[in-house]
Amino acid sequence: MDIDAELAARFYPDPPASVPPYDRALAARLREDRRRDGNNLRFYRSAAWRRVRAEVLGSMHMESLLELSGSPARVARADTVHHILRLDRYPGYALHPWALDGEGRVVRNLIPLTHAAHDLVHGRRFAGGQTKAPLLTPERW
Repeated sequence: MDIDAELAARFYPDPPASVPPYDRALAARLREDRRRDGNNLRFYRSAAWRRVRAEVLGSMHMESLLELSGSPARVARADTVHHILRLDRYPGYALHPWALDGEGRVVRNLIPLTHAAHDLVHGRRFAGGQTKAPLLTPERW
């Protein structure tokens, strides 16, 4: 199980009894879009994704799961929804908040995160995110 799925299980301990079946038509369409466009922008701009994204963010009151797991007192406003079952590997679950993982277990598929936490989960680091030198410098006489 992916660390993301373990994190989601702590906040969503009671999965539904069943999940929607893997959507093969959606998977074929997303694969074709990715092949043609080279990215998933068409999907992320779709009305269906925006609707599901709003539902997921609302289900956690716009709070980022990663920050909540560190300290329940630390509230960070979520602005991104992360696919635990990656979109490029499981495109048929792209619009399902719950899904079946590779071992047949029901897992939370979509979790709210801040943009920074989403980059951290994916291991992305950007030059702009590095800390800058302090404004105060040592005195030199």
